[in-house]
Amino acid sequence: MPDIKLSPETPSARGFFTIAGQQFLGIALGIGVWIMLARMLPISEFGEFTAAFGLAMLGGAFANLGLPQYVMMPFR
Repeated sequence: MPDIKLSPETPSARGFFTIAGQQFLGIALGIGVWIMLARMLPISEFGEFTAAFGLAMLGGAFANLGLPQYVMMPFR
């Protein structure tokens, strides 16, 4: 069998579980916040918040497509 040497860039199990744990914690906190908001806000206000949050998420998705480079180009 060939001797396989791991490079420093090879991900470790510890790194994987650290990243996976952070993702899980973020998801759990997000679900907790949504549950608290759903219980605290009246139905109409929660609907407005959800619509505004959805628009903000769409805006964030477009912002990550490189749009800021084209918007800022005239100001350079």
